[in-house]
Amino acid sequence: MTIESRVTDDQNAPTILTVSELNRQVAQSLENEFGLVWLTGEVSTFTRAASGHLYFTLKDDQAALQCVLFRGTADANRSCLKDGAEIRAKGDFSIYA
Repeated sequence: MTIESRVTDDQNAPTILTVSELNRQVAQSLENEFGLVWLTGEVSTFTRAASGHLYFTLKDDQAALQCVLFRGTADANRSCLKDGAEIRAKGDFSIYA
């Protein structure tokens, strides 16, 4: 990424997005492309938030993905989530915009 400090009003200037706009567009693209996915991996950095949501990383030997299990479904799945557990998970793929 490069940083440009001067702003131009040239008609050929590129579209400039805010961080929020980019995140929304990326989230929408991911949701449209992948939708519901099944994953397998090892749980790490498992935490329970005061809100009731469960946060964890699902990883394999080459990559890691941050995950959240919202309060509505967390109670039914709490017992299988702990650091080191190998799980199969189903969920909607997106990013937090």
